[in-house]
Amino acid sequence: MPLLSVKNLKTYFFTSAGTVKAVDDISFDLQKGEMLALVGESGCGKSVTALSVLNLVPAPGTVVSGQIQYGDKDILKLGGKDIRKIRGKDISMIFQEPMTSLNPVFTVGNQVCEVFTVHKGFNKKDAKDSAIHIFGKVRIPDPERIFNCYPHQLSGGMQQRVMIAMALACGPSILIADEPTTALDVTIQAQILELIGSLRKDFSMSVIFITHDLGIVSGYADRIHVMYAGKIVEKGFVKNVISEPVHPYTKGLLDSLPMLGGGREKLEAIPGQVPGPLNRMKGCKFQPRCSRAVKKCLEQEPGLFDIENGGCAACFNPVPAGKIK
Repeated sequence: MPLLSVKNLKTYFFTSAGTVKAVDDISFDLQKGEMLALVGESGCGKSVTALSVLNLVPAPGTVVSGQIQYGDKDILKLGGKDIRKIRGKDISMIFQEPMTSLNPVFTVGNQVCEVFTVHKGFNKKDAKDSAIHIFGKVRIPDPERIFNCYPHQLSGGMQQRVMIAMALACGPSILIADEPTTALDVTIQAQILELIGSLRKDFSMSVIFITHDLGIVSGYADRIHVMYAGKIVEKGFVKNVISEPVHPYTKGLLDSLPMLGGGREKLEAIPGQVPGPLNRMKGCKFQPRCSRAVKKCLEQEPGLFDIENGGCAACFNPVPAGKIK
């Protein structure tokens, strides 16, 4: 039985210009102890999916339909008090920009202490001791000194470690990491990825890792779901998706990545642009950018087909490796 099960999730934004289908009927499961990567270009619905899981979609957005099952609870049916018991305690999230997520007028230590006092009822001393302990767990050097620092006194990488410490404070079952390496240099990116991978094992938790870069999670994730224009277009085990991409969009993402050792003569760009949020085109949303589009792609929107390598792809004419069952 999966730890988290998302079924037919639709999250729409109702604006004066029209309805934006940010997440348009997606389903996925998260197994205990695994890392699942949600990958795709900016605006494809990755972050809105994460916010939907925590019932945090901002106005004018709303979850129109679907089911998000965590244990015996459907998160979408929980009231404010009940969902707050889950947020931060059972399911935690690392947001994209730590500098905008941390309160600038409080020390980082006090902000982590608040998690312990709210969710565990700790007194001031126990909360401070626990905060310093979790700082050590996320490899923050000199945690006693950092405890008394304000966010602006820390580097981007150190701020991100504080955010990870805050997310892990209550030992959650699920950690959602939304672009946690954005705006960090390559060395710090690697450190954060390695840290999340290590903590995942130490805390026996599952991770939903959100990124626009397939290459960044290739050595860490167990399964990958590729999103495009609010839908999942390919899913499968990371080794299969990376070595034998099936959907033309996934292949395009991989072909745009540089390779060590000069294995690729030039980087390939995916032509065109992601369809606008109010676009109501018929058929497959990727077909205007796809070199493999056939007449059927213009008329019908493909569902997810099972592929011989054990994955799925929403494509009528997959790349040669993708033989439809």
